[in-house]
Amino acid sequence: MDREEIYEMVIREMTEAAVRERNEQSPEEQELQDKVARLSKEMQEKIKDLPEDVKKAITDYVEATLLAADHDCLYLYEQGAKDCVALLKKLFTSSKVIWPERICENTFSRLALERRRSCSLCSPIR
Repeated sequence: MDREEIYEMVIREMTEAAVRERNEQSPEEQELQDKVARLSKEMQEKIKDLPEDVKKAITDYVEATLLAADHDCLYLYEQGAKDCVALLKKLFTSSKVIWPERICENTFSRLALERRRSCSLCSPIR
């Protein structure tokens, strides 16, 4: 396994864990997942009597759409990480240095808050 494959595996595990956690903690997301499961069963029931070629075309389309969405999500995750690093580099190398104590969770979530309990722009860390 090369380095790129390892990175991709780690990123995929991290995103899946984050999505799982969000789904478990958010009633709205759980509701959406339940709806997807219900609609999937409903679709399977409705297409079972269709000719095999039509069934295959529908299944192939749905699988390709989901795979494309998965690839988009992975790309956006990776691009977000790159953008975050680039922005942090710019912030810390600019003439007006913004130290971590002055960056709030509205900007970088918990990343810069390790040394700070709260920010004037944010509520205290829970």
